[in-house]
Amino acid sequence: MTTRGSAPLASRRRALVLGAAALAAGVAAIAVPAYRRLWPAPADRVVRRLSGLYPELADAAGAMRQAAWAPAGGGDRAALIRALFGMDAGEVVAQPSPALADALGRAVASDFAEARLAGIDGWTLAETELRLIALMTAPTA
Repeated sequence: MTTRGSAPLASRRRALVLGAAALAAGVAAIAVPAYRRLWPAPADRVVRRLSGLYPELADAAGAMRQAAWAPAGGGDRAALIRALFGMDAGEVVAQPSPALADALGRAVASDFAEARLAGIDGWTLAETELRLIALMTAPTA
């Protein structure tokens, strides 16, 4: 059904639906990156918190990149978090920072006591420290 000089009603409906779909896609294209910036993934939040707790390990990251040592889990952040803490990133995020620092401190002391060490470019690092550096330098998911 059309009126004189206008497009068919079905064509106008189709144009309206397509326009609404394009608008929704545009909003999603803007909203998703903003959401990820405002609410980062748990693994990113863990890395951010650990980087604040251990800024000195960032200095060792360059040396580790040049070394052939590859930690268990490689560059997989989820696997590295499980290897360090024995739990998933969401559970680690829920832990208070002092509890994380205490657990990592005990793990580093245990690594030194049991000689789980690596010498990299003049640094002597515990296996736990190497995993922390690998986690901090791993690409985001």
